[in-house]
Amino acid sequence: MSELYRQSPLNTSNGGEAPVAIELAELRVREKPFIPKRLLQGDPTLLATALYNSDVASLPKVPNTYIEGSNGLLCLWFRPRQWLLLAEQNTSLQAQAELQAQLVESGTYVIDVTDKYHCFTISGARASELLAVGCSLNLRKEKFTPGLCAQTLIEQVPVIVCRRSQGYIVLVERALANHLWLWFCHASREFK
Repeated sequence: MSELYRQSPLNTSNGGEAPVAIELAELRVREKPFIPKRLLQGDPTLLATALYNSDVASLPKVPNTYIEGSNGLLCLWFRPRQWLLLAEQNTSLQAQAELQAQLVESGTYVIDVTDKYHCFTISGARASELLAVGCSLNLRKEKFTPGLCAQTLIEQVPVIVCRRSQGYIVLVERALANHLWLWFCHASREFK
């Protein structure tokens, strides 16, 4: 019987070994493969209580915002009655089973979407400039501040962009990750 294993959608870009990266003087784009992601769906009061009881994160109440927990988790407002929980590492989401147990029979769900979305981080002094090449979102610091996130398009590819103090997180559907990566490679040439 064949074994199942995870493989980055960018494995053809680098021979399938380490995560891929663009490293320039004022711009860095890095693949962050397999960061745990959970979609929270349902009653916001029940979810907020379960998150609080599990000491996981807080639930953002304002659209297009996220809250960063002390444990490295980000909780993004995704759409009405849906939030996306991102972890920096697997250990950050050990509380998922406990969280799901608190929500049994409540019509509120925790769904693993780790393999649905692929993650990139973009940092450096020219990070906003790179994104602005293919994105119509107003990325000026005074408009798109840390703590904000948005669903938008980068070069016609649907993405979720989160502004952090040290740069951006960009989430893209796995099937489109290689296309977006190739666009990052092409667009970053003007920053060399």
